[in-house]
Amino acid sequence: MNKKKDVFINTDYNFRDFATFINFPDHVIRDYLKLENTSFTDIKNEIRVSRAKKILEETKLKYNLSYISKQSGFNSKSNFYSIFKKYEKCTPREYLYKKKLI
Repeated sequence: MNKKKDVFINTDYNFRDFATFINFPDHVIRDYLKLENTSFTDIKNEIRVSRAKKILEETKLKYNLSYISKQSGFNSKSNFYSIFKKYEKCTPREYLYKKKLI
């Protein structure tokens, strides 16, 4: 995993940590993200969902969703499930069916 993306998996990681990590003032980052029509939360969630998809594809639900959610940086299974569904328009199981992995 890319070290820059790993920081987004840490559940304690927040916008202030992100600003410090990339060494830019908060307001500059917020202005840029606004111009790009995105947010810190969107970026964080996209990276976490991407990580979850990789785990799902590699393990084909060998692990339960609580484990996958924790490994992907989500605080809870329900949070993971709802965000995954928001970004992928399907549940984790449906995602694997669509990929013909289960």
